[in-house]
Amino acid sequence: MVKLIDISVIIRNCSKFDGCGDFIEQLKHFFNTEQIRGEIIPLTDTEQNEYSTHKKIVKTLPQSVDNKASELLNAINFSTGKYIIIIDQRTDNSISIVKKFYNELLVGYHLIIANKENDNVKNNSYLSRLSMKMEKLFISSNVHDFFATNRAFSRNALIQMDLQTKGYEFLSEMVIKAKLLKMQIRILNILSDNIDIQIDRKRVNFFQYFFYLLLYSPRWLFFYPGLIILVLGVSTDLFVLIIRDTHLDIHTMLFAASMIIVGFQMVLFSVYSKLFALQEKLIPKNAFLDNILKKFTLEKGIFIGGILLLFGLLIGLYNFLIWEEGTFFDLGLRITFSNTIQSIILIVIGFNMIISSFFLNFLAINRKKE
Repeated sequence: MVKLIDISVIIRNCSKFDGCGDFIEQLKHFFNTEQIRGEIIPLTDTEQNEYSTHKKIVKTLPQSVDNKASELLNAINFSTGKYIIIIDQRTDNSISIVKKFYNELLVGYHLIIANKENDNVKNNSYLSRLSMKMEKLFISSNVHDFFATNRAFSRNALIQMDLQTKGYEFLSEMVIKAKLLKMQIRILNILSDNIDIQIDRKRVNFFQYFFYLLLYSPRWLFFYPGLIILVLGVSTDLFVLIIRDTHLDIHTMLFAASMIIVGFQMVLFSVYSKLFALQEKLIPKNAFLDNILKKFTLEKGIFIGGILLLFGLLIGLYNFLIWEEGTFFDLGLRITFSNTIQSIILIVIGFNMIISSFFLNFLAINRKKE
C-alpha cells in the first residue's frame, strides 16, 4: 500500500516557454517553507518531461495518452497525496491559489473550486449556456462552471465519489457527487484575464452530457409532475364516469386516459433513470429508491399488473359480447366508447406494470447481491 504524503499538485499545460519551471520552483519553496511533504506532477505537451530530473518531488506520469481528459485522470490516480490540487499553470497568481486551496483543505472542505468572476468566452455557445443552466437548476446554483479545472479535493472525498465517467465529464461528476453526498464545498472566486484556464465545452459531447444530467435530475422534474398528471387523469376519468355530466363526455374521458398513461410513464422513467444511475454508481445509495425496491417486489408488481390487465380484458370481453348479441349500438356510443376507454387504460397500465416489474428487478440484480 502506497504511503500517502501531504499534498499532490497536478499542473495542467506545463511548459517551460510559459514559465512552468519558475512555478515549480515556487511550489518547492512553498513545500519547504510550510514543511509539507509534497509532490508535483506536471502535464506537458512533450513526450519527455523536461522536469523529470527532480525525481524526489517532481514526478513523471508513467504513460502518455492522446486524450487530455484521460491524462488528467491518470495523473489523479497516479498521485499519492492526502490532498490533491489541480492548477492550470497559465492561471494568474497560480501559486497564491495553490496556497488558498491547501489552507481550505486543512479547514476541512472536501472540494474547493476556483471560479472565474468574469465570464468565460468559451462558454458563449447556445449549447454551452444551456448545459450550464441545467447544472445550476438541477444540482447547484453557486458553482459557476462545473468544468473548472482549477480545483482541490481530499483523497477520502475522491474515494467516496467513486468517479465513473472517463471524459472531461468527470469534472462535472465530481461536483455532482459532492453535492449528493452532502460534502463541504468551497467556491473561490478569482480574477483572471486568462480565458483558457477552463475546459472548452466544445470538447464535451453535449447530447451525451444532456442525458447524463437527466440521470441526476431531481424528483420534481419527472416523478412529481408525472404523479400529479396521473392523479389528475384518474380523478377526471372517474368524475366523468360516475357523475355523467353532459358538459364532460367521452372526449374528456379520452384526454384523461392520455394523462393517466403519460403520467404513469413519467413516473416509471424517473424510477428507471435513478435505478440505472445507481446501478452504474453514478449516484450514491438512495433511501428513496431502496424503499421502492423493498416494497415493489417482482411478485407484487406481477400481481397488481395482472389484476389490472384482467379487468381491462373483462371490460373488453363485455363489449365484444354485447356486440355479438346485437345490443352494442342500442346502449349508445357514450356507454360503449367509455367502456372501451376504461378497457384500454387498464390493459396498457397493467401490461406496463408487469413489464416494469421484470425490468426493475433486472436492474436491481447486482444490488441484491451486495
